[in-house]
Order: sequence, then C-alpha cells, then structure tokens
Amino acid sequence: MSPMGSSQEQSTTIAKDVIFARKILMDTIGTNMDELETMMASDKGVNLAEGREHADLISVS
Repeated sequence: MSPMGSSQEQSTTIAKDVIFARKILMDTIGTNMDELETMMASDKGVNLAEGREHADLISVS
C-alpha cells in the first residue's frame, strides 16, 4: 500500500467521523429546541427550571 493511499483512507475516516458527530450535535440541538417550543406553546405555562436546562444544553452544544 502506498503512503498516499493510507493517508487518504485516514482522511476519509476522519471526515466521516466529523459528519457523524455533527449530525448528533444538530439532532441534540433540535430536540432541545423542540422541547422549548412545546413549553412555550403550552397553556400550562413555562417551567423555568426545565427551560433553563434545555437552553443551557443548547448553549454548550
């Protein structure tokens, strides 16, 4: 195997890992945003502690 081929395989693997990690990150942000939107649309009012938790999770993502 040539050094170039090995380097390309590693680069492809890293790119796939980055794409996978980004998908997980975006899904997590989306889930937390959905929870916040549901809370805001509810007639029961907003649970501030739960809302803050979802917002904190979004901010560190």
